[in-house]
Amino acid sequence: MEIKNNRKNLFITTVIIFAILFTGYNVFKGDTTNDWPTYRNDKYGFEIKYPSGWEFYESTAEPIPGLEGPELKTFFIIFSEKEQGLGAPSLSTNTLEIFEEEKEKILDTLLNRDKSYTKVGDVNYSDLVMTKLISTIPADNKDTAYLFQDDKFTYIFHTYGVSDKLMLNSLVFQK
Repeated sequence: MEIKNNRKNLFITTVIIFAILFTGYNVFKGDTTNDWPTYRNDKYGFEIKYPSGWEFYESTAEPIPGLEGPELKTFFIIFSEKEQGLGAPSLSTNTLEIFEEEKEKILDTLLNRDKSYTKVGDVNYSDLVMTKLISTIPADNKDTAYLFQDDKFTYIFHTYGVSDKLMLNSLVFQK
């Protein structure tokens, strides 16, 4: 009888220890984006969180006939660390580009015409299938791009690996 109680107590103790460890791990791992600000864009119908201490700015690039530059009209949201003092450069930047063209046209331009990226494969963030691309430009060798589309627009999220997965997982499209 005593051996049976000892086994029962050992089992209960083991379950409690695993529960505490699992809870502690999940609290530690948790959603570190809870205190992040949220960028919302009603025109394009989405929101995305970005790290505290970062800022964003918006820009538009228009095709310029006869000059080298953007071929497609593009809307940019650039997320970066706030400057660290007098003219210090931003340490981290993630950029979200938005196009009115179809995903396949943009993918073809990046992979075949410009040959500026190599396709790695498809990944899932925020319940979206995204095509993961790696830059082939030597000076840009750490640039990773995630290409995805909603009902109206195509998006490219460029990153050098800083907070990218957390940002992509926080992306929500408005219905």
